[in-house]
Amino acid sequence: MRAVIAAIVSLDGAPVDPSELELFASRAQLPRGGRPRLAVRQGAGLLWIPAHPAAGGQIGSELGGPPHGGKPPVQGGCEVVVDGTLDNRVELARELGLPAVAAPGAEADLIAAAYERWDMDCPTHLVGELAFLLWDPSRLRLLAASDAFGMRELYYAVVDRQVRIASQLQMILPRPSLSDLDEEYAADYFVSSVSCRPSTPFKAVRRLQAGHLMIVAAGRLAAHRWWAPDPPSLPGDCDEEEVVNRFRTVLAEAVERCLDGRRAWAELSGGLDSSSIVCLAHEILRRDPARASELATVSYVWKDTPQSDEREFQEPVIEKYGLINHRIWCDDLFFDGAPEESRYRSQPQPGVLFQPVIRAESDLIRASGVEVLLCGTRAEAVVLEDGIPPVHLADSLRRWRLGLFVRELMRWQRGTHLPLANLLLAFVLRPLFGRRRMWSFRQEAPISPWVDRDFALRMRMRERARTALAPRRFNSIAQQFHYEILVRTEGLATRGSLEWTCEVRHPFMYRPLVELALAIPWEQKHAPRGSKPLLRRAMTGLLPEPVRTRRTRSGPGPAAYKAFAKRWSVIEPMIRSSLLVSLGILDGARFHQAAELVRFGAAESFADFLSCLSFEVWLRSVTGEGEPLTFHSSRHGRD
Repeated sequence: MRAVIAAIVSLDGAPVDPSELELFASRAQLPRGGRPRLAVRQGAGLLWIPAHPAAGGQIGSELGGPPHGGKPPVQGGCEVVVDGTLDNRVELARELGLPAVAAPGAEADLIAAAYERWDMDCPTHLVGELAFLLWDPSRLRLLAASDAFGMRELYYAVVDRQVRIASQLQMILPRPSLSDLDEEYAADYFVSSVSCRPSTPFKAVRRLQAGHLMIVAAGRLAAHRWWAPDPPSLPGDCDEEEVVNRFRTVLAEAVERCLDGRRAWAELSGGLDSSSIVCLAHEILRRDPARASELATVSYVWKDTPQSDEREFQEPVIEKYGLINHRIWCDDLFFDGAPEESRYRSQPQPGVLFQPVIRAESDLIRASGVEVLLCGTRAEAVVLEDGIPPVHLADSLRRWRLGLFVRELMRWQRGTHLPLANLLLAFVLRPLFGRRRMWSFRQEAPISPWVDRDFALRMRMRERARTALAPRRFNSIAQQFHYEILVRTEGLATRGSLEWTCEVRHPFMYRPLVELALAIPWEQKHAPRGSKPLLRRAMTGLLPEPVRTRRTRSGPGPAAYKAFAKRWSVIEPMIRSSLLVSLGILDGARFHQAAELVRFGAAESFADFLSCLSFEVWLRSVTGEGEPLTFHSSRHGRD
């Protein structure tokens, strides 16, 4: 269940004032939050606010007990607050001897029991998209944990001998100023639009990284990684067809776990990822006649921008399975409502510029009583897309698998049309001798031209762009590279107002599926022509062939170009008086020149520019500094 969670822990054991928790609760940003539930114990206090007013309590306290009655079944009366959902409730309840505690909403009880059994190793037994806080009064110890891929956030700061933790940054730092901006975070953001370090946009607050557990006890706090994949492997006799079948089985299991017996819809863009989820969800639900008609889809469509419209690929899926499709007409639904959307985001994301689209989808979902929305986000981190370099060539040569090396080298030369010498230098020799670097088809570090040169030099942004994001886990260069792509998920996951309307689930980020994908040989999951070959083979017979075999790609970019030109009179003054320019992060002249190019549809990198603009808009919204944003509200339509 989606919820705001927070805790205050005294490092010296002093009592926590309940009014401080109440102040935390007043700062939480939810469109329709439920009644806050507080638990104040010796040296600590916990807070839980459900995303929906009708939701029941999940915290054992004076103000409301856990949904299945009584306190969590832990000696000493541990308190647990949870944001998210466990996917392995049934298996976990069986292993813990609590078969009656396996229904949706029992996460707090199960986590408490897992802690009693496995102590600080309990997160390794939890599968799902969730973060939790656990207070053990017998040891005066707080545990804070995020899921393996950071799909749920936790932020923390030490203030006046108190550790303050919350799932929204603004609860800890309600009125940040420009002087609070963390340059380390900004440098990471302008390199790759993502930061995987514990830094946040503001120096006073840190982020609990994905797959990490933080312990606050005995006046100290420390964090360590609880999840990192072991070197994966498949049985030696597992042929390619068996690998494909196994992948499809685990993906179907992921979709079923995300459905979780609740009323669910799915986003359908027309792409391979969302279409695969829709097809598998339909196959799962039709086994139960009572639920077979529940599934519906939501699609973004455009009338005035054919380059963005994907209806020709959405319709084969809808027709094959007889699904209801709700269309959101997105023409001109850009750039309005950014300050409102920024309230629900603890970090800048391009999504703040698409608030009218998000609001239209949120209104539709709320009116329809949908509890779960399935989403294909970050599938490309599991089933690799185009643009991923063939670094597995270096592995083949290093292991002296010369036959495989030659075959793969020639396959990639024919598919990419690159000279053999270029392939050997870029994706064999360089990875072998530079194994702490990220490699791509773009050999120059992707530093946007509007970033101030002195800032880029001072923050070593060119080197930062090439440095690996995660500690080395694998001897295989290709497996390590895949892991590097996965760890970016915590910074790229979409988190906004839609996530507070219903529970948005991401089947491709199901941990057993990710671990399986890491183990599959690189040459089976990546090809020079056509992205995601593993998923294409796995979905044979389920996906309509026009969708399964499509080679084109589109998106909202052309429509956003048009909307940018229409909003120029509002956007241009903001760029001219940019806060990021005043901080010395951006070069004012180059930033304005880049905006002029976007205005006329000639941007060098529109996606990078939107990321930059979203940082500017978000920073103005959360700090209240600079000229107020005066975007006008757009009307939206849907079928």
